Amino acid sequence: MITIKQVHQIVDATTTLRMRTYFWTVYSLGLRLNEGLHLQVGDIDAARGLVHIHRGKGAKDRYITLPTSTLLMLREYWGDSPQQAVVVSSRWP
Repeated sequence: MITIKQVHQIVDATTTLRMRTYFWTVYSLGLRLNEGLHLQVGDIDAARGLVHIHRGKGAKDRYITLPTSTLLMLREYWGDSPQQAVVVSSRWP
């Protein structure tokens, strides 16, 4: 199991805001890596503080509480208005 300190070291070691946002989002929401890659902007309900995960383990949907720190990081990554469908683009570089 990874410790909180190790998570912070990984996040701090990333060189781009995109990857830092991805790792923090996956960690803070307790997502599987694939769930993080398929997370859509429309799945985030900032007003209610919830994230809708579609077809997670066992092909089941679930809702997860959205931490304020994660919402703030996502907003920083998106700017003032998200222009993409996915939360964090998987394109390189």
